[in-house]
Amino acid sequence: MALLVGIAPMAHAQGWVKPTGWSDGGGGGAGSVWTVGNLAYDSNTGTYASNRSPNAVPNWGSWIIFSLGSTINCNQIKVFGDYGQNHVDNVQMDVYNTATAAWETVYTGAISDGSWFTVPFFTARTINQMRFRYRYYARNYNMWLMEVSLYSCPSSPTPPEVTTLNAASIDTNSAKFQGLIANDNCATCSIWFEYGSTQGGPYPSSTTVQTGYNTGDGFGTFQNSFTAGSTYYYRAVAQNSAGTTYGAEVDFTPKTPNPGAWIDPTSSSADGSPPTPNSDQWTNTQYVYDDDAKTSASLAHNTGDASPGVYLYLNHAAITCDKIRITAKKTSDITGMDIWVYRDGAWVNVYPTGTFVDNTPLTVSFSAGSVTQARIRFTTNDVGISLNVYAFDFHIAGVEHCKAFIDGAFGEANQ
Repeated sequence: MALLVGIAPMAHAQGWVKPTGWSDGGGGGAGSVWTVGNLAYDSNTGTYASNRSPNAVPNWGSWIIFSLGSTINCNQIKVFGDYGQNHVDNVQMDVYNTATAAWETVYTGAISDGSWFTVPFFTARTINQMRFRYRYYARNYNMWLMEVSLYSCPSSPTPPEVTTLNAASIDTNSAKFQGLIANDNCATCSIWFEYGSTQGGPYPSSTTVQTGYNTGDGFGTFQNSFTAGSTYYYRAVAQNSAGTTYGAEVDFTPKTPNPGAWIDPTSSSADGSPPTPNSDQWTNTQYVYDDDAKTSASLAHNTGDASPGVYLYLNHAAITCDKIRITAKKTSDITGMDIWVYRDGAWVNVYPTGTFVDNTPLTVSFSAGSVTQARIRFTTNDVGISLNVYAFDFHIAGVEHCKAFIDGAFGEANQ
């Protein structure tokens, strides 16, 4: 291991901390090297450590190793860096666990391009180093790592802090519950919602427990079978190893959505007659309409399958619709996305094999009509890969109902 640069003693309180030293750790293809690694922890996203790609690709580049002046108890790390652009298709992040005296991989996969990407650990561990590297598809190219931070937390966690957010996508008999982990207090959380028709409880119903949530994570779940015009109450719940916390109660009333509103599908299904040969069917399709970044509908596309992907169908009672919005996974091996809507009694291809950006909402507009379904499929290279759809919404055609200022007061008016 190369000599670490710029190490200085430091004491760590709870919160995000920066490395104090760095080194080029090698381990990549010939020609790959990191420079000015100190610029990845100067608290400035306008400066960056720079990594040269290997001479032979595809191949992993060299490691950049970050050190801390003292050991911390850590349950998450985050990075702000370049990604994609047909130059890289993966990153790897490891931490050095002082208890086991070994490097442990905590993440391999895609990261956000030019924004923070957080990696939570399911189990906190004592660490004094972390390392990062890119997998390249392009020769003679530089990728930039702008910032790195590590979360220092007490060895003994306390119960989490959770916030209940207002319901979204309120429809005739459905709504989307929403919550936020305001502070995990240094232990990864499980989350769920409790709900019912009585203010202040009791709450006779609960949603499915989901795991793996940390500070700053939003979460949600789609629920239906409500009665239009009736008022319902719910609260978010978070639990870590130290205890359970309840968010404040919020209420909502199911109703017909206004023009201009974005609403979720109310059911989903996979293609009953997929192409041959074909990959597996879509699973967990309900996660498409919970707007939770940690959940998604997924499909395993198999190596050797050259056919178009299996359609994912998203359904709603007839609405006058002029747009759809979708967020999905994109890698260099996912070459396009094909979107249709069932409008005025016929399938219409509104986005024929277009491109899109990883984990970024894409809005597709079309002539308004009566829509009851949408369907989505992906084209890929001939590789085994997981396809994922994180979120999908229909847009009600028209302009939202708004208020007008009349005679010194706000009155209702359709604009």
